[in-house]
Amino acid sequence: MENKLNEVFTFLKDNRIYNSNFHVKSRNYIMGSFQINKEKVYAQLFEVFHSQSQPKLDYGKKFFKDLTNNMSVLKSFNGFANYLGCEDSDQPYQSLCNGLRNKAGWGQKTSALFVKNVYQIHNHKEMKAFAYWKDAPVLLEGDRLFLPVDAVILAIFYKLNGPSGFDSINNLIAKQFEGKAMEVWDDLWFWGFITQRGSKKEDRKHQFNEGKYWSLLHSDKNPKMIEEIKGKCKEFIGLLK
Repeated sequence: MENKLNEVFTFLKDNRIYNSNFHVKSRNYIMGSFQINKEKVYAQLFEVFHSQSQPKLDYGKKFFKDLTNNMSVLKSFNGFANYLGCEDSDQPYQSLCNGLRNKAGWGQKTSALFVKNVYQIHNHKEMKAFAYWKDAPVLLEGDRLFLPVDAVILAIFYKLNGPSGFDSINNLIAKQFEGKAMEVWDDLWFWGFITQRGSKKEDRKHQFNEGKYWSLLHSDKNPKMIEEIKGKCKEFIGLLK
C-alpha cells in the first residue's frame, strides 16, 4: 500500500494544473460577484453545505440563520473560529475543522472540504484574488488538513484494497504524508469523479466518464483538452490496479 500511495501521490502532484484551473474558475463563479469579505465566506459555506447529496435543510436553516445574525464573525479566521467554539490552538486548521464539524448539519466531509478551501485560497498565488481573511494562518508543523472523503474517494480506496472510512483513510495517508501534502491529495476527487461509473463502490467501473466530465460546469470543454484529460485518466486508472 505504501508504494501504491506514493505512485498515486506522484501522479496527483505532477498533474495539479488540471484541477487548479478548474478550482480557479469555480472560486470565481461562487465568490467573484461578492466584494465584501464576509459575504465571500458566507457564499463558500453555503456552496460547501450544499455539496452534500442529501443536506439536512432544517439544520442548515438554523446554521445559516444564526450566522446571518452574526455576520461580523466572518471578518476574520479567529473570529469565525471563536464563533464555532474553537479553543486557542497551535493547530488552527484542525481546530476549525472540528469546530465546524460539531455544528448540526455539518459532517466530516463538508467540514474538511470547507477548511481545505480556506487553506487553498489563502496559500495559492492563483487564488489570492479570492482571499478574505488577513489572519488566515500558514499550516504549521503538527497542524493538519483532512481529505474530504466521500463516495468517490471511498470507491478509489476500495479498488486499492485499502481502508473504508473517513478516519481510517485520513490516518493511513497521514502516516506517510504530512502537512501541505493533504491538500495535494484533495485532487483525488477530481480524477476519481471523472473515471467512475455506477453507484455502489463495489460495482463501480473505473473508466473515463465523459458525461461526468461534461457535467462539471468549469471543466475545459476544448476537444484537445478532453483528449489530453482522457490520456491522463488512463494513466490514473492504471495506478489503481
